[in-house]
Amino acid sequence: MAQITKQTASQSSKTKSTSTSQSTSKNKLPPAPSTVKGAAPHINLTQPQAVKSLSPHRVATKKISKEEEKPTTGFGGQARLLKNNSLINHQDSTYADGMGYAVDLTYRFNSSSVTGKLSYDQNLRSNYEGDSDFNDLSLTYALSPKTLTELAENKLSFVPSVTMLVPLSRKSTKYDQLQTAIILGAGLGLAPKKPSLNGDFSYSLGVTLGRNIHRYQEDANGKVLGQYSSSQSLGIAYALKGFSLSLSFANKIRWSYANKTSQAFELTEELGYNFNKTFSVALGHTNSGAALKANGQDSNIALTNEEDSVIYIYGAVNF
Repeated sequence: MAQITKQTASQSSKTKSTSTSQSTSKNKLPPAPSTVKGAAPHINLTQPQAVKSLSPHRVATKKISKEEEKPTTGFGGQARLLKNNSLINHQDSTYADGMGYAVDLTYRFNSSSVTGKLSYDQNLRSNYEGDSDFNDLSLTYALSPKTLTELAENKLSFVPSVTMLVPLSRKSTKYDQLQTAIILGAGLGLAPKKPSLNGDFSYSLGVTLGRNIHRYQEDANGKVLGQYSSSQSLGIAYALKGFSLSLSFANKIRWSYANKTSQAFELTEELGYNFNKTFSVALGHTNSGAALKANGQDSNIALTNEEDSVIYIYGAVNF
């Protein structure tokens, strides 16, 4: 199905994630888990993003036939429309209610591909222009999956990639003065060689290392910016007759120019359905935030959180 991150991307809100560009949204647009309050969730654990990406780190659940394994060249892509809101409505300004719009465009070569990801988060509760914004554009070059070994009925594949961010959001361009970011990624995937009538499990592991390049080491408010970042993600998915159920977890670490370290997490559950090769829908929940509570000792990692949990639904069209 879809391939599949929390620092608030609102220019006026505080940072809550450790994405490489430091402007993650509370959204998880699928690759397709970076968000402003009220923006759509986005997750891509294998590539740090300026938005919480619509991700990611999601497990591939599509069943691949022998014919589909043959390299294909040319353009392709996906368009997504996402609706998200807070899991709990406290009837105050903390309630998130937003829309997300995203387009991925890919050109496939015989043994590699180049993908551009562009997304926009709209805050439906605010008319202030700073609360709705584009996310930074990501350009990724990835080699085609390489089979490392075959284990019984499964095969282990490896995918290396490199991503460059092009600053587009107000936070990146106006406040952080981000010039670009370079992210190296590596992913491992374990999936069945052939689809089974009883459904298939697949597993993924992703690691990224990113370097931000800013004009200055501090933002417009005098806060020290993040220089390096890394994410480590785990995912598991089950697919049966068009349906898929996935669970993904990402640990994100950031090192600032002042050599201070911060850590965050993102946990996402998603139920999806593929109508055919063109149309798909999904319903999910994501919770993300600092890995430790305010006392700096107790773990803050949890399945849900009254303040930060977001539920979302999206539709995708492949072309």
